[in-house]
Amino acid sequence: MAELMFGMGMTKKKKADNAYVKETKDALKNVTITETVATNELKELHKRDKAAKETERNTIKDNQKVTVSETVETNELKALNARDKAEKETARETKAQLKDVNITESVEGQVRKEQNKMEKDWKEAGRQQKEDNKNFDMARALFN
Repeated sequence: MAELMFGMGMTKKKKADNAYVKETKDALKNVTITETVATNELKELHKRDKAAKETERNTIKDNQKVTVSETVETNELKALNARDKAEKETARETKAQLKDVNITESVEGQVRKEQNKMEKDWKEAGRQQKEDNKNFDMARALFN
């Protein structure tokens, strides 16, 4: 019969092991874990993060109360802006004054007109040549 029990895997040693496991489980059912090293580290990390965020918020609030009256940079930017405004105003005045200028004939203008006329004549001659070539018959030109 011992062989039968051994075959089923129910030896005395195994029964004792199972009983010990059951006792241990029963004993640990009532245990509550309150603190671990990991939870303590997480709590400390959370506190540090909270303190950092609070410091950041307070710094932002404190910086809102600061008033900057005048700096070298603002003075330089003001001077640069004034220079830009003066340049733009000069450009506007120049444009306004140039509206009243009358452009008269110049040598350059005459040369341009002559060149334009020559170019138009050349284009017209090219068009006329195309028209003349339409009536040209190669066969007749060879036998004449």
